[in-house]
Amino acid sequence: MRQERLPKRQDTVERSELGDAFSDWNLARQSVQRVADLLEQDGLIVYEDNPAHRRAKLVRLTATGRRTLRRIQKAQRTWADAAGEQIGPTTLEAANAALARIIENLGR
Repeated sequence: MRQERLPKRQDTVERSELGDAFSDWNLARQSVQRVADLLEQDGLIVYEDNPAHRRAKLVRLTATGRRTLRRIQKAQRTWADAAGEQIGPTTLEAANAALARIIENLGR
């Protein structure tokens, strides 16, 4: 489902360069471009001219894209809240601390 590839944050797509809007994907530029083209075909985003850079187009969520993103975010919140309740705050805090240490050590 291509809609799942919408950027995580709606405000990053209100009017930003493609690379900036989708930077959290950790994908090659060509892969990001391909997915963005598919999202455009589905009417979820539109490309706009970028006055600051001739070749780097701006992308913006369409009304359909915003509705789709809100639906995905609502479903994700519901899932995350239920998972968090089952796992419990103590385990989540321990996992968060462990992941923070791992990330910190990867940066060395």
